[in-house]
Amino acid sequence: MRVMDRFRIDKACVSSLKACQGMVHEGNLELKREIERFPDRFIPFCVVNPRSKGAISEVRRCIQDWGWRGVKLHPYNHVYPADCYSAKKIVKEAADLGVPILVHSSKDHPYCDPLRVGRLAGAVPEAIVIMGHMGGHLGEWDALEAAEEFGNIVLDTATSSMRHGLIAEAVDRFGADRLVFGTDLPICYPGPQIVRVTCADITEKQKRMILGENIAKILGIKT
Repeated sequence: MRVMDRFRIDKACVSSLKACQGMVHEGNLELKREIERFPDRFIPFCVVNPRSKGAISEVRRCIQDWGWRGVKLHPYNHVYPADCYSAKKIVKEAADLGVPILVHSSKDHPYCDPLRVGRLAGAVPEAIVIMGHMGGHLGEWDALEAAEEFGNIVLDTATSSMRHGLIAEAVDRFGADRLVFGTDLPICYPGPQIVRVTCADITEKQKRMILGENIAKILGIKT
């Protein structure tokens, strides 16, 4: 909260690190308790392992019963291919519930390769699939191609490659409305993440879209 206030971050989409490490229900429940202390500042995303028993039930509990606003998948940590059948079922469930799904992407492991995330999005075109980390280090080229091919992909800028001109290139290729800002707190610090958007060679309106307006629109939040 102190870091958010310092960098004038009004609201943050959050998920449980504990859930990403395998303790899914416990992590989601812990997050629920933590964010209740700070009303109106956090937008929770439910973490599930698609291949675990009860994954669909966990999604429905978080979205329908708790009022959470999205789902997160972490193929790297939970050890499954991003485009496997089980993941497609979770993405379809999220789409049916009217919430976006955030998928960790990285070139560090074939399971979460951005091209796999692209195929996942292509399998469920009605879903909004946010590709976390914009493909990750050295994965940005694949992320850009996937976003061009599949119109339901939105790229998250958090901790992705700092290659000069990447943000502007993405805007030029498929528009500023397909990018959302991310910090990856508490693992990373938000300052550099903000600057890489504010110093990009794009318009001020496009910067505002990326820094908040786009995700607010996706989540149905009035700004």
